[in-house]
Amino acid sequence: MKKEESDLFRNLKIYPNTDWIFNSQLLSINDVKNECIFILDTNVLLLPYSAGSESLSAIKKLFSKLCEEGRLFIPDQAVREFANNRPDKLKDIFQQLSRKHSSIQNLNVGNYPLLGEIEEYIAVIDLERELNDKLKEYRNALNKLTNHVKLWNWNDPVSLMYKEIFNAKTIIDLEIDHDKVRENLRYRYTNKIPPGFKDADKPDEGIGDLLIWLAILDVAKKGKHVIFVSGDEKNDWFHRSEKQALYPRFELISEFLTVSDGKSFHIIRFSEMLNLLGADQTVVKEIAVEESTETNIKSTQTFNSIATTDAWSMYHLGGKIENFDSVQDAINYLSQYFFKYHVKQYTGGVNNDFSFSFQVLIARPEYYKNLLQELKTDNNIIFKGYTYID
Repeated sequence: MKKEESDLFRNLKIYPNTDWIFNSQLLSINDVKNECIFILDTNVLLLPYSAGSESLSAIKKLFSKLCEEGRLFIPDQAVREFANNRPDKLKDIFQQLSRKHSSIQNLNVGNYPLLGEIEEYIAVIDLERELNDKLKEYRNALNKLTNHVKLWNWNDPVSLMYKEIFNAKTIIDLEIDHDKVRENLRYRYTNKIPPGFKDADKPDEGIGDLLIWLAILDVAKKGKHVIFVSGDEKNDWFHRSEKQALYPRFELISEFLTVSDGKSFHIIRFSEMLNLLGADQTVVKEIAVEESTETNIKSTQTFNSIATTDAWSMYHLGGKIENFDSVQDAINYLSQYFFKYHVKQYTGGVNNDFSFSFQVLIARPEYYKNLLQELKTDNNIIFKGYTYID
């Protein structure tokens, strides 16, 4: 994105009504839950692909009720992103089933003629034969299941559920001037105005978040309280501290207040929405676990792929990680506390994505000895238990 001069009067545009800074009082989530509009983000639409049948039924019941009340909407950008990302969810299921099928091996204790007359050996051979027969049945069943998934088009359980619930009235179909939106995006990027400015280096320059925000503002114009349901907790949506999302950015609140004439705006996770509206706690907990898993996947997918192919190398990172019970514990820790600029310093800015850069680091530790030593000596960078082995 082309670098432009920042606006010296940025704050005048962000906070046009200064009296609201002292006098506005947002109603709480509980105060607005029975009358507000719920708007779903892309990641919420994708979460049910990891849910069980009981949770799917509960989600369908909740979404159907809100749609009937005219209180559930989806930005058209989120619908398009769902279409782009849905195949990856199905591919993940197919991949896991296929790899499970490929990993099943027959039992084979070996041929030992000398043991042929021993009763215990005969018993082992008989059990082996029975178990291999069962394994064959299991492989065949897995193969049928994999073929079933392979035939899914737009008729997987989640897509069928959405087909029943959602229609054109559910979608916030924005009519936009492309040039004006590009200008809006560049102004926000240059002046660090949320949302989307943190995604400026992406191929779409962060346009997705902005289009979703414009859809939210379109609903705000109707004078409605809005709860945006999203798992996105980046700091261009939230004020953050101690690696936690605290509350929506004040810039977003101010813009929403201006457009909605003083209505309330909140952002919550899908599990929080389910809990807020009285879903069964089993369902709430399952979705909460999946949200946590999705967050970890985003930050550790590179680490996981390395650990899967060579867990021992990952565990050692060219050296040794102590005080962790498992490879995954080490991976999770790294994903939380590794800082981008340290990687960029020693990889020559290979990539802004620390997971990619760290993959380079792990793959070629001999080239990044200085950084590995730094990990050992600076407790503020990663962890205390790292010891580099020359």
